[in-house]
Order: sequence, then structure tokens, then C-alpha cells
Amino acid sequence: MFPLAAAAAGAFLIGARTDPATLRPRTIASITLLVLALATVTTAEIAAFTGADMTDDAAVTAVRASVLVLALGVVHVLAAWRLRVPLTMAVGWVAAGLAGFALMSAVGTQATEPFEFVTVPLGLAIVVGQVLAGRARSADTEAPVAVRARWITAGLALALLPGAVVGGTGDLLRPVLALTIGGAFAVSGALLLVRPRWASLAWPALGVGALTVVLTAASRIQPLLELAPNGPDTRLEAWLLPSALILAAVGTGLVTVTRRTDEGTGPGRGEATYAPALRLGYVLLVLAIVGVLAAEVAALGYEPLATIRVILLVWTFSALHLAAFWCDDSRLGRMVAWVAIGAGGGAVVAGSAYAAPATVEIVSVPLAIALLATGWLHLDVTPAARSRRWLAPGLLVLLVPSVLLDITESPLWRVVGLGLVATVVIVVGAVRKLQAPFVIGAIVLMLHAVAQLWPWISLAYGAVTWWLWLGVGGVILIVLAARYEQRIANFKAISMTISALR
Repeated sequence: MFPLAAAAAGAFLIGARTDPATLRPRTIASITLLVLALATVTTAEIAAFTGADMTDDAAVTAVRASVLVLALGVVHVLAAWRLRVPLTMAVGWVAAGLAGFALMSAVGTQATEPFEFVTVPLGLAIVVGQVLAGRARSADTEAPVAVRARWITAGLALALLPGAVVGGTGDLLRPVLALTIGGAFAVSGALLLVRPRWASLAWPALGVGALTVVLTAASRIQPLLELAPNGPDTRLEAWLLPSALILAAVGTGLVTVTRRTDEGTGPGRGEATYAPALRLGYVLLVLAIVGVLAAEVAALGYEPLATIRVILLVWTFSALHLAAFWCDDSRLGRMVAWVAIGAGGGAVVAGSAYAAPATVEIVSVPLAIALLATGWLHLDVTPAARSRRWLAPGLLVLLVPSVLLDITESPLWRVVGLGLVATVVIVVGAVRKLQAPFVIGAIVLMLHAVAQLWPWISLAYGAVTWWLWLGVGGVILIVLAARYEQRIANFKAISMTISALR
């Protein structure tokens, strides 16, 4: 190693001379000498930890491979940070290439375990080198900035993605670290995206970090879904919920910082610049909702947790619908709100296939409350809005499931509760002059009355001769026909009164 160290020192000494007459040959000689020294060291070390007659133990081998990759990465960073012969960018990329060759040799021969001892140093070296190069040459054109962003993306991918891909096997440390570090990068990228100084780092950090979170969660959740009928147990939520919360935090951060920046830059200036980031934020929110729904629905076959999973899904998505509707009145914000309530309805439908829960009101009432609350909010701020569009869906979800169950035998609490709720709905509709509550409440109350009184109606009908009922019907028809025109006028007046309601 001493001759190689002397050669490297000689390369720096040759490049340090200031004689202009011999500048070009000295530059070529110093760069060539340093590259030869790096290549010789790399080849010797690779042969040492991959040779068949290797006598070192596993720990020493791993240290040698890790130190080699780390040293070459430091050379790459120094070359990118301070361009000085013989540390040019060409030498820096040669060092990175040699580090990559050493990495593949170490991983291919399993000289390092875990392999992050070689992948993370090289990936971070590429990232740090590009960031330092951008700081040192801030006057570069747009093209070099884009090139640096691509290299930063490659470096982060090398550092984070391998651990995420293989996170489904082995112990918990690797996937936990991948999820945590990937989430930190994604959130940091979302918050730094609106700062032009960090733009070349923010987008790669955001993209690679979010992808790391998704891959890590998928690698841990997929084996759990294959445990049916004896699973998945609560380990599913242990991986699913943190991943979904990270994606939701990244999406919320993107939406918040871009909207705040748009408001600060004035109309027509920030919108075009950060529109892709804003749309990506909403896409991540939708992805988190859909991902949670898909994973939980696939896990409903595990009967002990089916009911609690459906209940938690419906309650969570109902609250999310109300929160999104309340906090964000934009078109994309409304989209997220409706996706959330749609996911809640999908959870109810999926749960019905497993009879979970047995009491449907546990999930129908939260959905109805969320729909009615958002509908009421919209009616308050939009005078031209009609109640049949904004309140009817919530009222139908609130009342129809109970009415359908009310036709058969129902417990006393459902009978009493449905009657009281329908009566309250009618009163609210009449007092606030709202068409949908008044009409739907009246129809439901009549159906409820018929369903509850039907046994007595049937008994009374069977106790009297059939022709007597025929006579009663004829008398009623005669009375109505005698005052036909007045009854028609009454019906028209009632119809017009109901139509005039909001």
C-alpha cells in the first residue's frame, strides 16, 4: 500500500506545480497517476475479500469492503466539492464507478451483511457530491441543474430502495429503518419544494422517500395477506397505518406549502410553478385512502377482526370526509372528501359480505352524519343550493337501512329510534323549510308505521268479512268523487308547497 500512497501523493505534487509551460502534460500525468492508484487499490481489495483462499473472518471482510466503498465515495465528494487537479470531476466519477464495482462484488459474494454498509455510503456520497457541486457552481444553467437532480435521485435510490425491496424478509430493523428514513426524506422534500435553493434535492427526496415507504409497506403487508384464514392479525395495521399516515403527511405538506406560496406570490405567478406539486399532494392523499381500503378489505376474511376493521374504516373515512370538506374548498379538496366518503361506503359494502358488523347502524350512522354535516355546511354558504342534492344522500343513508330491517322483526331500540329520528327529520324540514328532510322523513315515517302496524291490520282484515271491506272502499270512493275538484286543488296546493321548499 505504501507505493500506491506514494503514487497518489506524487499525483497531487505534480498537479500543484504552477509552471504554465507544462500545465497540460502535468495535468494529464497527475490525473492518470491518481486514477491508476485508485484502480489498483480497488482491484487489490476486491481480490482480497472475494478470493477463494480468503482467511479473514466475516467481520474483517465486511469492514474492508465498507471502508473501500466509503473511501472511494469520499474521493468522489472531494472531487465534486473542490475542483483542483488531480481531483477533477472525471476522477470523481471514476472513483464512484470503482466504488460501484466494489459494491457489486461485495454484495454478489455476500462479503457484507447487511448490504447497506456499502449501498448507503455510495448513494449518500453521490447525493452529497451533487449538492456540494450545485452550491459551488450556483450560476449553472437549467440543464446542469436537471442533470444534478437525476444523479441525486439515483444516489437516494441506491441508498434507500434496496432495503425497502427486501424489507419483507429477515428481522424488523431493516424495514423499520427504511420506513422511518424514507418517510423523513419524503416529508422534508415536501416542505423544501417551494424553496428554489433546494429544488434539485427536494424533488428526488420526495419521490424516492415516498417510493421507499410504499415498497416497504408492500413488502411487509403482502406476506400477511397470504396467511388466510389464520390472518392477517394486527401486524397488518402496524405496517399499514404508519405508511398511510406518512403518505398523508407528505400530501398535506405539499398542499399546504404550495397554497401558502401561491398566496404569497400573488395571482398568476405561483400557480403555474407549483401546480404539479399541488396535484401530487392530492394524489398522495387519495393513494393513502385507496391503499388503506384495499388492504383492509383484503383482510376481512380474518373473522375475529372483521367487525372492528369495518367500524374503524367507516369512522375514520367519515371523519376524513368532514375534515377535508371543512378545511379545503377547492375542487381537488372536494375530490379528496368524496373519495374518503366513497371509501367508507365501500367498506360498508365489503363488510356486509362478512356480516360485519351485525348492527348496521354502527356504520351507517357515522356515514350519514358526515354527509349531513357537509351538506349543511354547503347549504349555509351557498344560498342557491337545494336540499335534495346535499341532504338527501345523508338522509337516505341514515334512514333506509333501518327501514329495510324494520320490515322484519326488529329490536325495540330500533323501532323507537327510527320513529323518533324520522319525526325529528320531518320537524327540522318543516321548520327550516327544507324539502328533502320533510319528504324523506314523511315517507320513512309512513313506511315505519305500516311496518309496525301491519300485524294488527292483517288481524283486523281477517276478522271481518271481505265484502264489508269492499263496501267501506266504495263509500270512500263516493265521498272523494263528490268533492273531486276540491281534492285535486288540495293536492296541487300541497305539491306546490312542497316544491317551494328549498
